[in-house]
Order: sequence, then structure tokens, then C-alpha cells
Amino acid sequence: TNTGDSIARVALVDEYYNVIVDTYVLPDDPIIDYRTRYSGITSDDLIGVKIRLNDVHELLKAALPKDAILVGHSLENDLRAMRMIWNNIIDTSVQFSNPKSPTSKPSLKFLASEYLQCQIQENENGHSPVEDAITCMKLIHLRIAKGML
Repeated sequence: TNTGDSIARVALVDEYYNVIVDTYVLPDDPIIDYRTRYSGITSDDLIGVKIRLNDVHELLKAALPKDAILVGHSLENDLRAMRMIWNNIIDTSVQFSNPKSPTSKPSLKFLASEYLQCQIQENENGHSPVEDAITCMKLIHLRIAKGML
């Protein structure tokens, strides 16, 4: 949008990989670039969508207890775009960062391949936030299983 990055789809999964929220979101400002290559979202996807960012806040508030831990990859970007602050987070880009290069973040695609031996974000039409959320949760489960978290 002309005011910066906006959320056009939100996904939330629980610790068992069940999808709790998966919805398109109509940004408040006109969309300049859908970034379909990355987001997978086209103008057709948002036809008839009435959910706005405030509605997403209410959905998440209803779905998450106040002490819930949000797990994701480079969460600061998502939280900024959603204009949201959350106290308890686990960020896979930090948990799996390279100590020799602390300012460089590994991609979620790389982490999935390296640690989970699976390929994600293979769709040339963009990647799925549900797939990304499940991958983040699997990575954190791996860290927990290895006693590293």
C-alpha cells in the first residue's frame, strides 16, 4: 500500500499443527503491489473479503490466551505489518541464527531443508502462510526435543 507493508493473509496454527486461523485480510489502504511471487495473493483472492486488520486483532485475541507464545519466522515484520505487539515470541530466524554471522538471518526455506529435510515455498505462485507457520512450529519442536529451548 502507499503507507507501507500490509497484511493480506493471516494464518495461525496450534502446537499440533491444526489451523486455528487462515483468512485473507483487506488492507485499509489501496494496494500498490500484491507481491504475488512471494505472497501468492492476487487481486482475485481479495474479491468479497470484508475482514480488516481490526477484525484480525479480534480474531487473534479470541484465539490466543494472553500468555500464548507466538512462534514464527522474522516475526518483527509480521507484527509491524499487523500493528501488533506481543510479549511472548519464539522466532526461528533467531533460534537458528548463525553465531558467526549474527546479523544475517537464515531463510525459513533453508531451515526447513537443513533441519527438517523437507522442501517448502516451492510454489512459483507464492508461498502459503499455513505452510510457513507449520514449518516454524516443527522447527521449534525439534529445538525442544534436542533440549535446546
